[in-house]
Amino acid sequence: MKTKSIFALLILNIACVAQVKSETHLLDLGKDMQLSIVEHKISIEKCSKPCLPNGDFVFGAAGSQPSSYVKQISFKWKNKSFELDSANMYNAWGDRPVKDGDAVFAAAHCYDFGACTIRLLLSDAGGAYVAEWLINQDKVFRSILTYSNDVTNLFIDRIHPPVFE
Repeated sequence: MKTKSIFALLILNIACVAQVKSETHLLDLGKDMQLSIVEHKISIEKCSKPCLPNGDFVFGAAGSQPSSYVKQISFKWKNKSFELDSANMYNAWGDRPVKDGDAVFAAAHCYDFGACTIRLLLSDAGGAYVAEWLINQDKVFRSILTYSNDVTNLFIDRIHPPVFE
């Protein structure tokens, strides 16, 4: 009985999200580093609030319904490509550039031996959140996904990953 209830809840949440279209954002991070963010526009239909897509917490929506979700994030460095975890990421990029005046929204650094750090400042205003991924020995993991003001402000002030010699 409990399994049927959970299954029905998942079906209800998935049914609330109707995919409209997708956009691919290609970001040149310099030094042979590119980031690709595939963001699907969605509309929320027939949902009582809060409508949680896939039953999960929504980063980037600031208490409102999300208008897009991240389907895929890929990072390319030299001749290698890596898929980055994009679970639970909403209203991520939109039409922003990598840099707008003094504000930088995406940065990465890779060492010659293949260790990389990728950082993103996502969404905007009250829905702002940050993500960081680490790559080491061709293994990728997301080390940060948070809307904590302390961490978000740190990324606003210093989004570029530390570089050690």
